[in-house]
Amino acid sequence: MKTSEAGIALLKQFEGCRLTAYQLAGEKYWTIGYGRYGPEVQPGSTITQAQAEAFLKEDLVKYEKLVEQYVTIPLNQNQFDALVSYTYNRGSGGIKQLSQNCRTVEEYSAGIVKYWGSAERYKAALIERRKKERALFDRKENAVSVIIGSARSDERGKYSGGAPGDQKQSSTPDYSGEVSMQSFYVHSKGWIVLRARSAMHANALATSMKRACNNSCIGYSQSDRYGVVKEGTGTTKKCNADCSSLVRQCVKEATGKDPGDFNTASEASALMATGLFDKIVYSSSTKLCTGDILVTKTKGHTVIVVSGAGRGTETPTGNPFTIPTVLLKKGSKGEGVKWLQYELNEEIEKGCLKGKITEKLVVDGDFGNKTLAALKAFQKAVNIEVDGVAGPVTRSKLKG
Repeated sequence: MKTSEAGIALLKQFEGCRLTAYQLAGEKYWTIGYGRYGPEVQPGSTITQAQAEAFLKEDLVKYEKLVEQYVTIPLNQNQFDALVSYTYNRGSGGIKQLSQNCRTVEEYSAGIVKYWGSAERYKAALIERRKKERALFDRKENAVSVIIGSARSDERGKYSGGAPGDQKQSSTPDYSGEVSMQSFYVHSKGWIVLRARSAMHANALATSMKRACNNSCIGYSQSDRYGVVKEGTGTTKKCNADCSSLVRQCVKEATGKDPGDFNTASEASALMATGLFDKIVYSSSTKLCTGDILVTKTKGHTVIVVSGAGRGTETPTGNPFTIPTVLLKKGSKGEGVKWLQYELNEEIEKGCLKGKITEKLVVDGDFGNKTLAALKAFQKAVNIEVDGVAGPVTRSKLKG
């Protein structure tokens, strides 16, 4: 059995990642990366992010084997992930002690906290970790593991002055970069959930955030936060974002509507003003869905759920193509042009082009003369500049 992606994400949250060796008080050896500990880690050692990821993969194999060696009861994925995290922290002695005193699922659940460890100076932090591991162990097998994505901090762990691009990303899917994914957690300031009314928008929000998290060109800096708004989540040009500007860009790409500039203090009001979201105050009974936007109740942080519960029987409708984030003009090609052609066909079908254009466009992603003529007719019909270029104003009008 192997640790799941959700289990690895949770483990990374617990361990953190440090690229320079450090020694905890009372410990014999030094530690580096995601908790690699032992005589091979020397004082003054440094590693790259890629090496930290490689060490983690190696260490996971070791601890997975220890769980399989000592635990004889059948385990589901959540239970296995929880015990691997426990063993990663406590070592072979810890999982051996747990298994010698536990024979049933119920005993293992209680034992995770009961046999928390022995380092008294870290007791509070370790018991908190054990409680979270127990919660994972007790989670029903078919329960959804919620993964969130956000712009988190720069390459130094700070919030301003970071270099453009993600200096910490070493692999995808990314759970350790400046802009990356992680397991859901309850923020100390509490969450407000902003849920898209459209399932199509919700799925597109998750897609945009995943694209940003896995894009090494997007880094973190509050002092340079508008780069992602200018370049988009699919950019190949290095830029920066902060948590709220990234959410703004994801909303633009998913819905075609720019909610305007906001920070986490004003985000809920700004998004509710679009008419595209419902507001829910998060509680332990709230089922988080893919595409939900979470923002703290007071100024703090904001994230998007990239993997959560589905939207029930609601069927996505409307334009199936990704909303473009760049200017489209004659000669442009690709999915963004297909989105434009689809929207123009909707206007043609409704007769909104006042009879000038009656034949629907072929949705082929090629911006030619017929697409140009339809676009200019639409721009004239809605009283905006007739320039034959599909930019933010035209896209907004097309979405109505």
